[in-house]
Amino acid sequence: MGAYGVLLIAVLVVVSGAIAYIGDIIGRRMGRKRLTIFGLRPRYTAILVSVVAGMLIAGFTLAAAILVSRDVRLGLTKVDYLVRRNAQLRRVVTAADRRIGAQRRQLQAVRRQGEELEREIAAQRKTLGTLGGQLKRSEGNLADRQRKLSAAERRLGEIQRKFAEAERALQRVEGVARRVGAQSIADTRLLKEQQNRLRQEIAELEQTLANLREVRTATLTFEANEELATVVLEEGLARAEVLRRLRLLMSAANTLAQQRGAKGDDNGKTVVLFKSLLGGSDETVLGSLADTYAGAPHGVVVRLVSMGNSFAGEQALVDFLVFNNRLIYHRGDSLAAITVDASMDVGRLSEELVNMLRDRVRLRAGKDGMMPTVRQMDAQGKLVPQEGIGGLSLATLVNLAGRIKELGGQVQVEAIANRDAWTAGPLELDLEVRTASS
Repeated sequence: MGAYGVLLIAVLVVVSGAIAYIGDIIGRRMGRKRLTIFGLRPRYTAILVSVVAGMLIAGFTLAAAILVSRDVRLGLTKVDYLVRRNAQLRRVVTAADRRIGAQRRQLQAVRRQGEELEREIAAQRKTLGTLGGQLKRSEGNLADRQRKLSAAERRLGEIQRKFAEAERALQRVEGVARRVGAQSIADTRLLKEQQNRLRQEIAELEQTLANLREVRTATLTFEANEELATVVLEEGLARAEVLRRLRLLMSAANTLAQQRGAKGDDNGKTVVLFKSLLGGSDETVLGSLADTYAGAPHGVVVRLVSMGNSFAGEQALVDFLVFNNRLIYHRGDSLAAITVDASMDVGRLSEELVNMLRDRVRLRAGKDGMMPTVRQMDAQGKLVPQEGIGGLSLATLVNLAGRIKELGGQVQVEAIANRDAWTAGPLELDLEVRTASS
């Protein structure tokens, strides 16, 4: 309480005492003089004066409090509103407490899901390590078979030469046998037995050679880490739409694998999701992805890639890779520039332009985070081939080389993005030429 409040209380006490004192004096004097008010008896007149004095004390005190304190004015004039407002605020606080409790429970559930995902990732990494070891052993077995194939081919050549020598020797012996008799016939029989053994060994080596050649020349459908199909999920998509696009992506990959020679199972599936082998089904994996990226505040690129080399006549093992689809270049951004001598021939100029696209533009785009797709799925589920980074035709480069020849001297060539480019690409370029002095 401040000094002003203390002073106000003191003044109210003094004034209240003064009013009581004056009222008492007036009442006693009116009593002694037996004065009356409103025709009342003197005793009742004195009582009336005392009551009026008390009322004046209360009224003065209340008026002073109302004039001095804003809180007192609000309390007296808006007490019903304040009561209702207090009850409303209590309800709001109660509701907020309930929401906070619900959010805490949701946070705990999310944390538990995160722990489960971490355990699942650890298990998947362990399985992936096992598969990687199996892949390395398979590659080692393939290299060993190739070495055996080379050795068998050399051995076959040696046996074929021996066989030819044996046949020539047999012919000589048969000619001699007709002249010299039974001893030569015995030698001939020995040579025939040797010939039969050599023929049997040749047949066995030829069968082994055919088996090894079949392993070496099996048709490769997809190489390790090769992209099958890619889809871009824009920000804020509903779960149903995300799930629909993922299903279309799997269908497009199945069709592509079938065209490449992969073999389907009883349900016609030519590609198998790696995560579905760890438990569950393809639909479970797709549903989990849809839950994760539905309503995402930023776009993502979902790419389906081969986990290892896949051969014709078998299913392809695939997995999803997900990246943020962020804006890499704005329209008009410069990516690279070179200066060339216009006196070079058109072929040499075209080669310089190709080197700029390959060594400078693509290298920088890769460092900046572009991951161009080979086959991107459209809204209807069709795979559309992509040009990737700086896809310019040979005719365009030759025409540009002709323009450089027309300018003459030292000419600067600058690669500029002609539209916004995102992580998934494509990166479309304009090559601007001008004299180096301009």
